[in-house]
Amino acid sequence: MNGIEAVKRAVGHSHGWYEGTVADLTQEQADFLPTGTAHPIGEVVAHILQSEDMIISGMLQGQPSLWERDGWGAMLSIPNVAQHTQEMARGFKGDLAALQPYKDAVYANTEAYLASLSDADLDREVQGPGGNPTTVGDALTNALVGNNLAHTGEISALKGVQGSKGYAF
Repeated sequence: MNGIEAVKRAVGHSHGWYEGTVADLTQEQADFLPTGTAHPIGEVVAHILQSEDMIISGMLQGQPSLWERDGWGAMLSIPNVAQHTQEMARGFKGDLAALQPYKDAVYANTEAYLASLSDADLDREVQGPGGNPTTVGDALTNALVGNNLAHTGEISALKGVQGSKGYAF
């Protein structure tokens, strides 16, 4: 297996973990406000999707995110969660079903981008979070896959405190 195939598999697995974890999620569970400083699941879902969009479109392709370019914020009537304060994040309400077409567009964009890469592209430097240099490979594995898996775990735990099964297995 070459490097790009390994990255494609890792991204695909992160999507699979996310999909399995949110498959039975109800709107009530998504809107549940946990104690402490944790965010509601619905906000975490929006964060996962918008982050992947920003990593692929912005960081790696140097283009506006699908969220901005295609007007998803206006269509869904929810803000970009990257601009949320803690108070805004904890008050987030968003229709999970309405986010599905955005998720599909983000995943399609990611798959198309990955299909365009070669192993050599993984070593190409790009500007990462905070303006720090990183490589395409690190952005895909650390930023994208890491974010997807970490927050999918968060969703699983938040489902668990509500008495539901978290992960799909």
